[in-house]
Amino acid sequence: MDLIRIDVTDLKRFDRELRALESTDFARGLQPTLYAFAAVEAGRIRNRYRETYPQQSGNAVSTITPHATGKGASIQFNSARYPYVAGQEFGSNRYRQFFPWTGPGPGGAGSQGRFVYPQLREDRDELVQGITDRVMEIAGRAFPERLL
Repeated sequence: MDLIRIDVTDLKRFDRELRALESTDFARGLQPTLYAFAAVEAGRIRNRYRETYPQQSGNAVSTITPHATGKGASIQFNSARYPYVAGQEFGSNRYRQFFPWTGPGPGGAGSQGRFVYPQLREDRDELVQGITDRVMEIAGRAFPERLL
């Protein structure tokens, strides 16, 4: 796994400024961007789910949904009507209809996932680059005098 180094010299000041921006154009501009990335990724995850579980992909695939705020984005799955989606992703030792869950270790099936996490790992660089570019664009408009 590649290490990412971040210079944290002015991180506290930057964090304070971001918090002050929550109700400004920066957060309002970032939320649709994060949602757009989450929606694309949710579509890719739905396709991977259909490939992994073609016999059960009907209604359960609709539980894979994107969500976003001005601070972050997420992909949610599972619901009361289709509670087995999490078992299909991570496995289970209790319910035998799923692959066995082998624990949270780096080599365990439970930590690897079967459709959500593999897709996110596959698209990680694209997501980071796309979101970073958009954040810099929005920050440039919000703080034109502070960017290089």
